[in-house]
Amino acid sequence: MLETTLTAVPGGIGIGAIAQSLVQHWLANKKYNREGEYKAKREAYLGFLNAISKSETTPNQENSITGGHWINRCLLVCSEEIDGLLTKYLETNPVDQQVHPEWPIVFSPLLNAMRSDLKRT
Repeated sequence: MLETTLTAVPGGIGIGAIAQSLVQHWLANKKYNREGEYKAKREAYLGFLNAISKSETTPNQENSITGGHWINRCLLVCSEEIDGLLTKYLETNPVDQQVHPEWPIVFSPLLNAMRSDLKRT
């Protein structure tokens, strides 16, 4: 009886250590994935904001293409809410360098949604 107990204790400790190691690995991996998702979203959102700023101050084809690139990057990582707001943003794109009347109505919620999305990630 004593021999069985003495051999079972190290075995139980070994299984506990393996289980603990697996849980720690899973938690670290989950944190790494979350950080990667945050960085991807942050990069896309900041790239978009920088691109539209350049496009507004210096409207030309190159800045327009860059803006489109960053919009597509945002669409790859964003939530459905931001996807819809980006579509509305594109619909209110300035024409002949004139601000669309609905642009401020769309842009403010888009910024707020991007902030919220980054906080959730």
